[in-house]
Amino acid sequence: MPYEAIVYNVMIASPSDVEDERRTISDVIIKWNYTHSMNSGKVLLPLGWDTHSAPLLGTRPQDVINNMVLKHADVLVGIFKDRLGSPTGKEPSGTIEEINVHLSLGKPVLLYFGEPTGSEEQRIAVNAYKEECKKKGLIGEYRDCPALKEKFTDHLQLVINGLKDVKQKTRSLEIRPIGVPGESLAIVDGYVPDIDEKTKTLLIEVVQDPKGQICVSKFLGQPVRIKINNVEYIDFEEALIKLERSLWIKKADNEGRIFSLTDLGYQEAIKLKAFEGIGG
Repeated sequence: MPYEAIVYNVMIASPSDVEDERRTISDVIIKWNYTHSMNSGKVLLPLGWDTHSAPLLGTRPQDVINNMVLKHADVLVGIFKDRLGSPTGKEPSGTIEEINVHLSLGKPVLLYFGEPTGSEEQRIAVNAYKEECKKKGLIGEYRDCPALKEKFTDHLQLVINGLKDVKQKTRSLEIRPIGVPGESLAIVDGYVPDIDEKTKTLLIEVVQDPKGQICVSKFLGQPVRIKINNVEYIDFEEALIKLERSLWIKKADNEGRIFSLTDLGYQEAIKLKAFEGIGG
């Protein structure tokens, strides 16, 4: 059943050493949509430098991320563990610049620090920034990804409860396909593409995989074998091709043996699971 919803962009800001944590935050956001989007009239769209920016030349690298991702974010989730990241020329790291710009606009920031395991030099830099942040507000600390998931799940609901739908009152709604970056306000029309059962199966399974990946094995004279969540699928090659053509998955290596779920793929899986009543 179609329904209207306001889309809020949630930017995941971090250095590159917390890939598992980024996936954990995305998973919590997607799960929130499964549970709350229809009743609340809100949909949360995870954004990140790794999924919503392009390799553009002619400007400061951080400006590309700021213009393509950060300026569209309604909520920012910052994560640090072993590294602060690379200096931008304005701030000690890109993540710190993103946090400061977002705060300057009066938008909410959720900030988490993991237990560091890196070099002493890096730990000193991260700890110094953590102590600085403690003077400005509350921070979250986590031991591992399950602990981060538990904390962020609770914190996310509190922040979403505080978001006000002032956009509805100040401008007309603009229809945009969910999954297209560039606007934090959209109407979700509930349209779910008419896809075959095999393609649907792969999409639903990969969104539930801890790493959001599809592993492909190709041997001469044998059918292509596809493995997701330790389950093997045979005679699903055409479904795999359809997912890639739809930009719902992308190659994660040069040989096409590993595919990763894209942000657009996440959103299509959300709609499939919501409208068909598939459990999360």
